Amino acid sequence: MFEGVIPADKNLTAEWVRSLTERGVPTVYRKSNDELRFIGMPVGGIACGLLYLGGDGKLWLWDIFNEPREGVMARTAELKGVVWLGRSHFFARDGAGYISPYTQQSPLEQGFTLQIGTEKPRPLDQTGWEEITFTGQYPVGTVHYTDPASPVAVTLEAFSPFIPLNLADSSLPVTVLRFVLTNTGEHAVEAKLSGFLENIVGRSTQHPTITRATKVRRGMLTCGYVGAVPEETPLEQRRDLGELALFCSGATGRVDRDLGTLTKSVSLAPGKRVVVTFILAWHFPHNPLPVPDAPTGNHYAARFSSAAHAARYVQENLPRLTRETFLWRDTFYNDSTLPHWFLERTFANTSILATTTLHRLATGRFWAWEGIGCCPGTCTHVWHYAQAPGRLFPELERSLREHVDFGVGFDSDTGMIRHRAEESGPAVDGQCGRILGVLREHQMSPDSQLLTRLWPKVKRALEFLMAHDQDGDGLLDGAQENTLDAAWYGKIAWLSSLYAAALRAGEALATEQGEPEFAGLCAGRAQQ
Repeated sequence: MFEGVIPADKNLTAEWVRSLTERGVPTVYRKSNDELRFIGMPVGGIACGLLYLGGDGKLWLWDIFNEPREGVMARTAELKGVVWLGRSHFFARDGAGYISPYTQQSPLEQGFTLQIGTEKPRPLDQTGWEEITFTGQYPVGTVHYTDPASPVAVTLEAFSPFIPLNLADSSLPVTVLRFVLTNTGEHAVEAKLSGFLENIVGRSTQHPTITRATKVRRGMLTCGYVGAVPEETPLEQRRDLGELALFCSGATGRVDRDLGTLTKSVSLAPGKRVVVTFILAWHFPHNPLPVPDAPTGNHYAARFSSAAHAARYVQENLPRLTRETFLWRDTFYNDSTLPHWFLERTFANTSILATTTLHRLATGRFWAWEGIGCCPGTCTHVWHYAQAPGRLFPELERSLREHVDFGVGFDSDTGMIRHRAEESGPAVDGQCGRILGVLREHQMSPDSQLLTRLWPKVKRALEFLMAHDQDGDGLLDGAQENTLDAAWYGKIAWLSSLYAAALRAGEALATEQGEPEFAGLCAGRAQQ
């Protein structure tokens, strides 16, 4: 019946089919091919906001100021499906972001320049170099700058520390910008690498009492504010008030009103190279998320007292943080036998952890939208399908199981797991998925303590599902709410397969908990 839509003979060449399984090489995007315009790779810490690295090395988007929005970009009003959301912010539905992809936009002046001798400073972006290439192997984005007119070639490696099984050091409100300068000429050169950053703290609230303070001290440029007045929302609690910081060891600096600049001077002999590292950090504590049971606020702000504090931590631990981040990058992409195209596409989705799709509250609670600003509550019938967080950072998922799904989201009277934690009903796929999640989180734990604490509720959640299998045939009956935002009826293979998997998980967990009778009940239903 599908032959008219999907023909049996797809006219695929043998060469193309063979390319799907060949190891190949990393994908390189080039300025000369006009391939850099739509690149945006998250380079912030997990649940610390959203900051993109562009294909030309520019930082853009800057969704770190706790501004409520659905979607992340300013868009043209002519695009169908785009809705005005306030000052310079739009969001798009129905695939509009793919029909008309986002391009680089930034609310502030920020960037880097390279000056050779007395020459005019050359911007490290698409305007300053004949050729620029980008390779994205998340969490590291690599940008190469070359130009026949420049005796110095530049490589930028940008990332936020990303170390699987180490959530704390993977959740830093920082971006590390590691510049490698190489003298490709025949003569020694004196070079200056400069980074500039505008102080826009408090700009979106437009409060007349906000006075910005920009200063440089010992290689640290800090952009913040001073002053506060009594009002309905205290100045110090406004969502976009906090600090930005830019650090470079050994750099000198200057401030021109709200724009600060750090400059590092280096000498390069022919054929030699030098590494200059800048650390960008931010600290915006007040995140007004709609979470009833927990105070708002970003988790990173409970750990660091300021942007400078976060930058200093990274600087003090930079060799280890860099080594372990690059070890993961090299292990995943270079030590594999899988095709590079497959690895790049597979792990790109994990970068969602470093966007404003998800947040960690000051209490440590993991809380997420279905998409940025849309559909709250770490929805079970969406988030249970995600597997990377549970394997890379099991601490996140263990917290979600204990404090949300079988905590504030659990109805002890019925065994129902509310699919949005607070004030919502069940979802069959989410209910099954969260039970399966307990098995996974138990397997990713060093001992049985988590399972022992959760087991009575997990058992009750399984009984909730069994009550919807009234004839005990291993297939769900009646209304079956699911991720497609509707209640389906009938013998639905997809949903009942999840039910069977949850029963098998229940069998394994009950056996470990010394309840063979309940384990047998689960096994019997699953075998039907």
